[in-house]
Amino acid sequence: MPEHSHVVWRTSSLSANGADCVQVAVVSDSSGYEPDASRLYLVRDSKNPDGGILTFAPTEWRTFLDELKRGRFDNVI
Repeated sequence: MPEHSHVVWRTSSLSANGADCVQVAVVSDSSGYEPDASRLYLVRDSKNPDGGILTFAPTEWRTFLDELKRGRFDNVI
């Protein structure tokens, strides 16, 4: 897992002043487990940047985004 202190986090321009939103970062995967996967996608809560971070491999990230678009998580609180 990469060190997160130098990660550049992005917040959606659609969020109100960057609050109540998630932030996303893309980092290099140094694990070497998947030779064709050179990136990891990180997600964190903008209200709690020191809290947990979700980490997705490229195929997991695509699946996650597809499920978001389909409304899979619309009722999750």
